Amino acid sequence: GCWAELIAKLSDISYWFYLNRTKHKKAVTFYLMRYLSGDTANHDHEVDEARWFDIGAAKRVLKYVNEKRLVDLALDYLDAEPAAFGDLPIVARTAEQLTS
Repeated sequence: GCWAELIAKLSDISYWFYLNRTKHKKAVTFYLMRYLSGDTANHDHEVDEARWFDIGAAKRVLKYVNEKRLVDLALDYLDAEPAAFGDLPIVARTAEQLTS
């Protein structure tokens, strides 16, 4: 897995799913974090795949509106609190910025 520094809580998302014909509710809390070290390939059995994306690509790859909203929340936080991430490189925020 990866080690990260917790910066801020972004949001909670809950959803329902079926496992062995039983309906389950799952709640997930999302946080904005600063990567410190580690490898995304080292993850547990609950994760099929973990990859890094720049912000523009992440919004294109994410399937659900509530997940895309998390990217917007992270950007809003970065705009309001730029010092929280120190001197990280500037990343493209939209698909248009990725191609220009």
